[in-house]
Order: sequence, then structure tokens, then C-alpha cells
Amino acid sequence: MPEMELPTALWVLLGANLFFLLLVWIGQLRAGARLRRIEYRLSENTGHSGAEEASLGERKSENQEQKRQYQEFLAEDPSRKELAKKEQFAAFRKWRSEKGLNWGADGG
Repeated sequence: MPEMELPTALWVLLGANLFFLLLVWIGQLRAGARLRRIEYRLSENTGHSGAEEASLGERKSENQEQKRQYQEFLAEDPSRKELAKKEQFAAFRKWRSEKGLNWGADGG
């Protein structure tokens, strides 16, 4: 009977391999379903991008305005260009406060 034990062991190993392959396949199906849900949710959120784009446009225009003000600040006194960056920005903040361009300009 020792000859009968070998094929039985092979059948057990084959069955175990098939069982684990089935578990892997089920895991892949579940991961694919999750991925489809995530993609669907992301595609729903793209409808709100109009407001985000408007906000981005506002920030870009504010940034351009601040750059223009900084260039004006440097043009008023050419010696400001020779200051260290830290000192330039401190003087720029003070200049903006004096001109009333800061949000908290009235608070000092």
C-alpha cells in the first residue's frame, strides 16, 4: 500500500494549490471592484472642478498682483535690490502696510 499514499498526497497538494489559487482570484476580483468604485467616485468629483478652477484663477491673479506690487516696490528705491532677501521682504511687508495693501493694514 505504500504506492497508494504517493498519489493521495499529490491530490491533496493539488487540491490545496487550487484552493489558494481560488482565494487569490477572489481577492483580485474584490480589488478590481474597489478600484472601479474609486474611479467612479473620482469621476463624480470632477464635476466640482469648475469652482476649483475659478479659485485657482483668483489665486493666480492675486499672485500676479503681488508680483506687480513687489516690482513697484523695488522700482521706487533701487537700493532695495541690494538688500538681502530677508530684509527685502521685511521692507516690502512694511511698505505694503504703509500703503494700506495688507489685509490687516488698519490693525498695524
